[in-house]
Amino acid sequence: VAGGGLGAWLDDLYVYYSIEPHWATSRFFFDHLLVANPERIQIALGVVDWASVFGFPGLESTPGPIYDNVSVYKYRLTGVLLETGANRIANDGFPPSGSIDVSTQVARDALDVPFDMAADINTGELFIDSGDSIVFSANPLIPGTTLQDLRLRWALKKNALFEDAIRQVPARANDQNIDTTAGSIWTGDVLAARIFWPDGLPKFNLYFVDLPDVDFMYPGDVLQYYVQATDSDGRITTLPTNLSGFGEFNHVYDRRGTVHALPSIRDSAGTQPEILVVNHSHAQVNFAPLTQSLTDLGLEEGVDYDRYMKQAVGTQSPNGIGSSGGHGANSIQLARYSTILFFSGRSSFNVLDDGAVRKSDDLGVLEAWHAIPGARNIAYFGDHIAEFLARPQSPAGIAYLTQTIGVSYEGRDVVPYIGGQLAPIVRPAHAAFSSEYLTYFNCQVDPEAGNTRSLFTHDYVTPGPGAFYGHQYVDATSGQPFTGPAASVVFPNPRAGVTGYDILFPYSIQWIQQQSQRSPVGLSDRTLLISELFDLFNTTYDFGSSVSAPARATLALTVTPNPFNPRTTIHFDIAVGQHGRVNVFNLRGELVKVLHDGEYQLQEFLWDGTDRQGRAVASGVYIVRASADGQSRFAKIALVR
Repeated sequence: VAGGGLGAWLDDLYVYYSIEPHWATSRFFFDHLLVANPERIQIALGVVDWASVFGFPGLESTPGPIYDNVSVYKYRLTGVLLETGANRIANDGFPPSGSIDVSTQVARDALDVPFDMAADINTGELFIDSGDSIVFSANPLIPGTTLQDLRLRWALKKNALFEDAIRQVPARANDQNIDTTAGSIWTGDVLAARIFWPDGLPKFNLYFVDLPDVDFMYPGDVLQYYVQATDSDGRITTLPTNLSGFGEFNHVYDRRGTVHALPSIRDSAGTQPEILVVNHSHAQVNFAPLTQSLTDLGLEEGVDYDRYMKQAVGTQSPNGIGSSGGHGANSIQLARYSTILFFSGRSSFNVLDDGAVRKSDDLGVLEAWHAIPGARNIAYFGDHIAEFLARPQSPAGIAYLTQTIGVSYEGRDVVPYIGGQLAPIVRPAHAAFSSEYLTYFNCQVDPEAGNTRSLFTHDYVTPGPGAFYGHQYVDATSGQPFTGPAASVVFPNPRAGVTGYDILFPYSIQWIQQQSQRSPVGLSDRTLLISELFDLFNTTYDFGSSVSAPARATLALTVTPNPFNPRTTIHFDIAVGQHGRVNVFNLRGELVKVLHDGEYQLQEFLWDGTDRQGRAVASGVYIVRASADGQSRFAKIALVR
C-alpha cells in the first residue's frame, strides 16, 4: 500500500496434498489481488496438516527444504486478463442426430454439428444436454482501465461435400465482420455477452460466446477461434496468446482452439478415414508424440485419420466418445472406422465410462462397434485403463476389460514386479511385432535417501483367457523377459463375422522412448510400433504425396486358396534382391513355419500345413507375416482338414 503501513492482508489459499511424503515446487500468480501503485508487499508462509484436520490417514506434514527458497517477481501487465477452463471451451463433435447418411442433400442438411462447450448441463435427466456456448472471464488489470471490447474471432474451413445451399451465413445481432469471399473459408467475429445470475445481477467478469448450432458446421468442417479483449487504453489481449497458424488450417494453430466436426466425409458414398484417434488425455500430452509418428508415416489428419479430442479430461463432464446425442458418437457413426487408437495418458479415472453416472456410455458404444461385421481393431494406450475398468462398482467395466480387451488386472504399479526398473526394455512376444523399445516411467530422486522411485505408476496386467502377450518387459540382469507382467496384451476379436484385435498397452504413448539417447536414424521406435500396429490391423492409408525417387513401394500379400487343404500359395509382391522373411504363426504368436528368410528371388511361397519339423498342424486359423523394405504385411489363413 502506498504510504505508511502495509495495510490489510489479502489472503489466497493454495493446498498441496499427497498420500505419500512428497515435495514439489509451486508457482503462484497474484494478479487478481493487486492494488494500485503498491510500494511493498508482505508474504506469509505456513503449513497445515490437513490429514489431522479432516481425520485422513497419513504422515504429519513437514516443510521441505525448498520451502525456504522463495522468490518474488514483478511482471508487466498486458491489459486484460483472459481465463477459461478446459471444460468451458468447445469440444469436437459428431452430429447429435445420430445419423451419418450423406447420400442426398436432405440427408446432409440433417447432419448439423453444434458449437458447444465441453461441459454439459446437469438437468437430472438420463440424457446429455450440451452446454450451448463457451465461457471465459475477462478482467482489466491496469488500474484505471476498463474493458472496451470483447469478442470471439473465428475461421471456418468448409467441407465442400456440404454445399452452401444448406448453410446460412451468421447474421445475428452480435455477428460482425463476416467474410465469405474466400469461398472455402468463412471468417467473422462474435461479440461476447455478460452472464447473469437468476436474479438478474451479472456474474463478476464472466462472459459467453456462441456460434450457430444449425446450418453452420457439418462433418469434415474445421473451425478455429480465439477470444480478443481490448481495454480502454487500446491494449489488446488474446486467448490463446499464440495465434500462429490461425486461419491457415495447416495443423499449426493451438488444437485447444480448434473444433473438428466428425467424421471427415469426402463424398456422397460416405468415403472417410479408416482410422479414428480418440484422445481422452490432456490436450497435447499424448498427441504430440503420436502426431509426429503419424506424420512420419505420411498420414494427415482429416484425410488419413480423424481425431476426437475430449476436453476437460478427469472432470465430471461426460464428453466422451460414447456421449451420443451430445458430443460423441453412436456405433453407426463409428462403423466406417475399422481402426481406433485410444489414448488416456496418465488419467486414472473417467477413462472409459459405462454411462451409469456421467451419461457417457463409452463402453456401450464401443461394444456395439466391436460387433459390427468386418474389421474391428482397437489399441489402447494409458497408465490406468485397466485399473479404472476393474472397479468393483462397474460390472460393465469389468466385463469390457476381461471379455472385450482380454486383460486381467493385477495391480496399479508394475515396477516392483519388473525388478524395480524405471526404464525397462520392452521386447516383442507376438508375431505381429518385431521392434524393441524402451519404456520410461517418469521418476524422481530423493536426494536425502539417495534413491529413485516412480512418480507415475503403471498398471500390472496379464493376458486373460484367449489373449496373448504382445510385448514383455526385459530383465536387465538376465536379458530375459519377465514371465508375469505384460507390456502389451493382444486379444483376437472372438465375434462371428468380425476380424480384428484389441491390444492394451498399460502405459501412455509418451513413455515409449528410444533405446539409445542418440538421434535415431530412420523411423523412431514409437513410429515403428504404430506402423506394426497398422500392419497387424491391415489398415490401409496413403503414405503421402508422391516424392522423387526412391519412393516407398506398397507391398501386396495374397493367399489362395483360403481356406485350404492340404496346401496354399502365398504371393508377396516384392522386388527380387530385397531382404525379408515370410513366416507362419499361430494365433498365440508362436512361430509355426519359416517359408523364407533372406534375399528374395521368388514372389510365391507354398505352405503345406506342416510345422518346422514337418509335422502336420491342426485345423485352425494361422497368420502369415511377410516383411521387406521396412514394411510388413499380414494375412489370416484357415486350414480345414
